[in-house]
Amino acid sequence: MNNKKNTIAIIPARSGSKGLKDKNILEFQGLPLFLHSYNYAIKSLDKSQVIISTDSYKYREIAIKNGLDVNSIFIRPPSLAEDLVVDYPVALHAWIEYEKINNCEIDFLIWLRPTSPLREKGLIEKSLNLIKSDKNISSVRAMRNVSEHPYRIWEQKNPNKQVYPLICNNNQEELANIPRQLLPKSYFFQSGEIEVVRRRTLQKGSFSGNHVCPLFIENKSPDIDTIYDFEELN
Repeated sequence: MNNKKNTIAIIPARSGSKGLKDKNILEFQGLPLFLHSYNYAIKSLDKSQVIISTDSYKYREIAIKNGLDVNSIFIRPPSLAEDLVVDYPVALHAWIEYEKINNCEIDFLIWLRPTSPLREKGLIEKSLNLIKSDKNISSVRAMRNVSEHPYRIWEQKNPNKQVYPLICNNNQEELANIPRQLLPKSYFFQSGEIEVVRRRTLQKGSFSGNHVCPLFIENKSPDIDTIYDFEELN
């Protein structure tokens, strides 16, 4: 029995990728990339709760040919498919459309990026358990330990060649030079496997909010952004 009726999953699959053309429909293990996220979602949710958000009627036809219900595919306006559009307005469009069509209120929105087709089992359940455990949590985001430590990252702030440490402290201690064993392990990189956003967070105009809870991912999984990423995946 599905006890997640107040939850939907959105798979954002726009067609206008510049770095890797049509990356969301590239075939991996016999399926277009975005369908791996769809199949992952329906292991935890009813099909009626999983939405493909796309700007492309071609993508919609591909989804239908692979057995998806036409009502599970939301065509977003072209203005929400431009290169620099962030996640929030895309999520807002799908969320509002879903509630209007189904005459319901959704408390939690799950975001599953097509570019992360390989996920650990149970991430949806783990994420929902986390966000439901504390009403102050605004969102849950997949994260892993950084591979390049922020203490050793430098920033160029002006046109000359001088660089400055990204992180420094008031004592002017040279953090970039401390031994590797003493580097703090409290820095994490956001990865693309899953995000869960609370309704209240979306209503405040944010996709993350100010109380983000990490869902730690142990195994590194691919994030497809370039042809090299895709070739490595295959």
